[in-house]
Amino acid sequence: MHHIDTTASEQAPDGSRYEALCDRAISFLEQHNGYAHEDALVALVFGKSASPALWRPLLHSALESEERLEYLADGRWRLTSSLAVKEVAETLLPAFVAIDVETTGLKPSTQRMIEIALIRYRQGEETDRYNRMLDPGRRIPTYITKLTGIRDDDVEDAAVFGDLATEIVEFIGDDVLVGHNVGFDIGFLNAELQRARHAKVINESVDTLTLATRVLPGLKRPGLDRVARAVGLSPRKIHRAGVDAEITAQVALRLEAEARRQGVASYDALKVMASVRERRPREKVGRGRSLIDRSLLEGVPRKPGVYLMRDRNGQVIYVGKSKNLRERVGSYLSQPLGYARKMDGLLEAIGAIDTEVVGSELEALLLESQLIRSHAPRYNTMMRSFEHYPYIRVDVGNRWPRITLVKDRKDDGARYFGPYRSRSAARKTVDVINDVLPLRTCTRSFKNARSYGNPCLRLAIGKCLGPCVDVSIAGEYRDIVQQVVRFLDGEDDA
Repeated sequence: MHHIDTTASEQAPDGSRYEALCDRAISFLEQHNGYAHEDALVALVFGKSASPALWRPLLHSALESEERLEYLADGRWRLTSSLAVKEVAETLLPAFVAIDVETTGLKPSTQRMIEIALIRYRQGEETDRYNRMLDPGRRIPTYITKLTGIRDDDVEDAAVFGDLATEIVEFIGDDVLVGHNVGFDIGFLNAELQRARHAKVINESVDTLTLATRVLPGLKRPGLDRVARAVGLSPRKIHRAGVDAEITAQVALRLEAEARRQGVASYDALKVMASVRERRPREKVGRGRSLIDRSLLEGVPRKPGVYLMRDRNGQVIYVGKSKNLRERVGSYLSQPLGYARKMDGLLEAIGAIDTEVVGSELEALLLESQLIRSHAPRYNTMMRSFEHYPYIRVDVGNRWPRITLVKDRKDDGARYFGPYRSRSAARKTVDVINDVLPLRTCTRSFKNARSYGNPCLRLAIGKCLGPCVDVSIAGEYRDIVQQVVRFLDGEDDA
């Protein structure tokens, strides 16, 4: 056990003692793959009986100026020098383009882009950058201006997307696209390309939002700023495409390095880790199935969307969604007989399969819910007795509604959307809405005077209109809530 002289510990350690502490910490980190929690370092440097709460401040004083060390938001220290070497020598993302877009709203089919940023990286270094303002052909909503600082005057003389479509696609080339909730960015990009009568991009992509949930499993609500802090980066000061794309790229590189430290050894393995759902290995069974005619796969695209299974009378009997329709529909060809008893009889009953392509996985989730409500397919109904699906709740009965995810639907005057078969996708939808739109997330009742005053951090950073301090924004607040309701209801939100 390492003992500390209590007399000396009451005095500020001199430079030589700090140097010795740093050397011991660095030696320890080198023996532990370059990472260690601060409490482990406290025990190493000050003795196993030392109180972490008491000695952490001194540890920080000793190590914070050491260039070879970096403190992470999750309480770990790491070696920066060895990490930098590994990133260049072994990176699984040798070439990619970081993408971020700013828009007039949430829905690609009816809203428009107002800014796009693309940053090309090679071996962990930025080599080129493309950043343009875009004229959306409409007024920019007030809440978007508050979020981004972009005003109508800023885009008045900007080019329309159609004039830049070719150079944007040429800049991207065949590179992997990296983004935070990258499906949103690609969904808007492809919607704009489609309106410009240009082919959509079909590049492979890596979503840092999903990758963060795999690499940093203890991280809750992995917004870009929160993930940035967790990997040792400073959060954004403004919400703009160029800034967001740059920090997304740095987040991607650090998450990729951490993934390698956890044993990920190839780009394909990294993509699997960053996929929206973890695939479970199929059980080995001796009895295969070939009840679906392979001709049903003809024309099914490898794009996100919704599929409707019909019986031989044309009746919709099942509705599902996927980020890759062809892969999902094709999986029914190889499912074992009797798999998931709740589906018994479905495969034999299929007479036709229709698909509807959408711009993003988020849109697929919402459209799936709407089609299930509309058609009430019998196999979707049967499945509800086996699983519990969440709802998105908009408490329109409150003067200042919130958007939340709930387990059950109640008769309380609120608007409910769902149920959604994917809890993680529904949670992601709620988080995106609350991150992009300046609505409150606090639990104040607003039924008495105590609910007003003392605003939280969301107002200070422009994430909330602040009904607790300014009731005059009631009209604007309600307009945003109605836009969310129309969006969740599948209506035109222009």
